[in-house]
Amino acid sequence: MIDWMLTNYQRNYQFLSKAVTNMTGNQWRLLATQSQLGINLWKAMLGVFPPGGSSGEQQGEVVASGSASTAASLESRATERLKRGFAPPREIYDVQNRGRIDWSSLPDWARPVDPDLFEGGHEG
Repeated sequence: MIDWMLTNYQRNYQFLSKAVTNMTGNQWRLLATQSQLGINLWKAMLGVFPPGGSSGEQQGEVVASGSASTAASLESRATERLKRGFAPPREIYDVQNRGRIDWSSLPDWARPVDPDLFEGGHEG
């Protein structure tokens, strides 16, 4: 019996090596998949989208905060986004734009608590 084991040891080691390699390879693939899932979840929570995404919110709707926009276009953008179910653009809550917006046309959840509270006060 020892003679048979000694003559076939190389085949037995190859079988054992292949089994261990497959086992550790599968564990590595599982770890890589879990890591990629975690990265994608963080990106989704932070609002980082891939460049070729198809979401309507990410296609050219993010406006630079320094751009000068008229009250009509800002309000029309806000109503357009509200009709599609998105939150209004952040710019309507800026100090220089609060007086330009007709807050009665927006739903209650999109209005600030009381726009008059912010006039002349410290924001910080």
